[in-house]
Amino acid sequence: MQKIEIPMADGYTLVAEQNNDPAYAEEMYIFVRCPDGDEIDLVCVHQKYHYDGHGGKVMEPGKFRIFLADEDGEYRSEPIEISVAEEEEKD
Repeated sequence: MQKIEIPMADGYTLVAEQNNDPAYAEEMYIFVRCPDGDEIDLVCVHQKYHYDGHGGKVMEPGKFRIFLADEDGEYRSEPIEISVAEEEEKD
């Protein structure tokens, strides 16, 4: 599991943490850790995938799904989907 912690003002920390379940290692949770140890969920980001006809997970390179957390820390059911644009070759 990978984790990035960025100290912020007044003892708050912005944290990006990989899901520790190997079956969902493509998921990253981003949250704020408060000085008292509470955590405020912000967003869950994962690489988009689908399942093949045999139940296997097929990753979709360059495509991501973003789930925003609401004020109660629950993730919205409708994700925002983004794709990484491929760079055009320069002459």
